[in-house]
Amino acid sequence: MKKILVLSFMLFFCGSAVFAASRTADIVNTALAVKDVKTLHKAIIKGCEERGWIPVKTGDNEITATLDTRGHQVIVKITYNNNGYRITHKDSKNMSYNPQKNTIHPKYNQWTANLDRSIKTNVNFRKDME
Repeated sequence: MKKILVLSFMLFFCGSAVFAASRTADIVNTALAVKDVKTLHKAIIKGCEERGWIPVKTGDNEITATLDTRGHQVIVKITYNNNGYRITHKDSKNMSYNPQKNTIHPKYNQWTANLDRSIKTNVNFRKDME
C-alpha cells in the first residue's frame, strides 16, 4: 500500500512538472499615454535599469531593451511619443515563443508587466518633481 501511495505521489508531481514546463500564455503588450517625451524617455531608461533590462536607443523615440535571466532572453521594442509608449515583443530565446499563436512562456508577461510598472512609477515620480 505504501509503495502504491509513493508511486502515485511521484507520478502526480512528475506530470505536474511536465505540464508546468510546457505551458504558454498569450503575449500582452502595454501602453500608457503621457504628454512629455523627455520625461518619458528618462522614465523608460530608469525603469529598464531598475528591473535589470539593458536599454539601447535604437531610433528616434525607440528603445530596444534586453533581459537575460536564467538561460532565457527577452528583447522588447519600446516606442514612445507625446501620446505615450508601447512595449512590444521583438525577439526571445528559450521562451516557447509561437508567432502563429502569439503565445510565449508566462514569465514574459510577468517581466514586461514589472518593466511597465517601473516605467509608470518613474513617469509619475518625474511629473511630481517638475
